[in-house]
Formats: sequence, C-alpha cells, structure tokens
Amino acid sequence: MNPNNARRTSKVNPNNRITRRKIFLLAFVILVGGLLLPMGVIRAAAEMRQVAYPPATGGNTEIQNTGEHNSSKTNAKGPGEISQATTGTAESSVFAASAADLVITKTNDYDFDIGTSYRNYFKILITNTSTTTDFVGLITIQDDFPQGELTPTKVIPNESCSIYGNSVTCYYTTSTTIPAGQPLDPIRINVVVGTDALPQSKNTVYLDARDSNEDNNSAEDIVDIRYTDFEITKTVNNEFPQEKDTIDYLIEITNNGPYSSTNAELVIVDQLPIGVTYNKSNTSKGTYFPSTGRWKIDNLPVSETEELTITAKVDTGTTEDTITNIAFIDKTDVYDTNPANNSDSAKITVEGTDLHVKN
Repeated sequence: MNPNNARRTSKVNPNNRITRRKIFLLAFVILVGGLLLPMGVIRAAAEMRQVAYPPATGGNTEIQNTGEHNSSKTNAKGPGEISQATTGTAESSVFAASAADLVITKTNDYDFDIGTSYRNYFKILITNTSTTTDFVGLITIQDDFPQGELTPTKVIPNESCSIYGNSVTCYYTTSTTIPAGQPLDPIRINVVVGTDALPQSKNTVYLDARDSNEDNNSAEDIVDIRYTDFEITKTVNNEFPQEKDTIDYLIEITNNGPYSSTNAELVIVDQLPIGVTYNKSNTSKGTYFPSTGRWKIDNLPVSETEELTITAKVDTGTTEDTITNIAFIDKTDVYDTNPANNSDSAKITVEGTDLHVKN
C-alpha cells in the first residue's frame, strides 16, 4: 500500500468532528428541554390556581383571572445557556365576598298551639346592614324542622321557596339585589305542631351568601307551646230526692295552668239525662244553652274557677231509679296535658214517697 494513501486515510476531517459535536449538543438540548418543559407547565398551572380575591368594593364582583408563568433554566454542563419559557393562560370566573353584611333573623309572633292554628308561623328576615353598599348575588336559605315537633305546611313567597319533607329551602338568583340598609321581602312559614314539641321547640335557619360577615348568617328561634290542665268537678245538692223534687247540679271548671284560655273556645257539655227536667240555670261566666247542654266560656285565666248551676225537677215514675249526670270538656283553645280530670259525674237515687197514717 502506498504510505501516502495510508496517511490520507487516517486523517480525520475537521469538519466531520464539528458536525458530530453539533449533533451531540443538539441532542443534549432536546433532552434537557423535554425534561424542563412539563415542569414549567405544572408550575404555571399551580400558580394560576392560587387566585387572590381583591378587596371588595360593592356587590359580588365577577373576576376574570389570567395566570402567566415564565421560567428560565441554564444547562450547567453544556457549552451554552438553554432558555426555556413556558407561558400558561387561563380564565376562571369567581365571586368575591361582598362588602355588604347580611343578617338573618327568625321570630314568632305568638306562642304556638298543638295542631293547626293561626298562631303557628315563623317569620324569617334577611337585612343588609351596610349603610353604603348594596348586596347583589346568590342567596340560599335552609330551615330544617325537628321531626315530630314542627311540620312545615306552607311557605311564602312560594315562587322562591319550596317544602321538601320537613325542610324549607329558599333560593334567590345571582341577580338578587338588597339595597343598603334594607331587608329582603320577609319569608313566612306555617307549621303544624306535634305533642313532641311540648313545652317548647327550637330550630335554626341558615343563610348561605358571600357577604362580609358569616357570624350572623344563622338564627335560632325558640318557641313556647301553649298547654294547661283544665279540671271539671260536679256535685248535686240532694243525692236521694223524691219524685217532683227540685235539685241543683253544680259544675265547676278550674284552670290549673300554666296557660290561660283566651279565645272563647272553651266549651263544657252538661246534657241533663232522662229522669230529670231542666228548670233554670245560672253561670258565673259564659252562657249555658239548655237545648244542647253546652256551656261556652270566653276566657279562663290560670287558677280561676267558674261555676254553672243547673236546677232540675225529678220526673215522676223514677222511684228507685239511679240517674247519672255527666259533665265534660268538649272543646278547648289550649292543649290539655291531663285529660283524666276533664269530666265528672253526679248520681241521684230516687226514693219513694213516705206515707204517714194518722190514728
């Protein structure tokens, strides 16, 4: 072999070395870039999720948030600097807390009655206590009533509120506006009261709204349930009359408390039985109707006793008969927790006429 040819063959072309170096450097750049790119994207996304609410200046403000991230990395091993820029842009809709302060209250105008009554309703009021800032935004109200105690039957306004089982939910859209210092239209909830509510029942209503103070976004109301103990006693002035004798029945009703009867709905019934005939009557309060035997009293305060006296004549043909007269409470406006003493009776036994023979 020609020595000159051998030397030419063993020489390395300088251009080839430069080309291989460029290829190596390019491969390194691609490798490092592939590792750094996902990290930049992840970091940018994390920063975009950290949304800071600006100070509120009015109602609920919808904020369009744009997150942007730029990162630069240097390749310490390589001959040059690698610049990796990652930009992320996102828009998210959020609602800032309003500077307005909403306060919710729940009240009742009366003590409640067992069952259905005009007295049995709650009033819920939401007021914007801010003096300068209107509230604009979504409002949700939730009122869950205790089972066996209070059952909602009607809610006003019905276009915003609904009854689901034992709960009432009211929903107001994002366009709802409560001017500064003004209330939202009041909510009224009618309920039926069960005996489990005695002697009082309580529950809490909750307000969900993005206002400036959440501490007053719930309200508890405690309602007293009216009840009492009415007691009836009945006596007769002559337990062993004779035919055609006149007798007096005395009926007494006492309110042992703790609540008074006030609504002219206390009715006692004393219908005279067969064997005696009505003559006259007298009451300390109220009116007695002999045709029906109903004694109606307008009111009966606690610890007060009222009387009804019925005068009757013993009928002929009743000798040796035992005649029982019963008086009982037929209707009350206050729930009676002790029905065992709501009636009483008096008995007479008619004796024969004594014959006195003169000598």
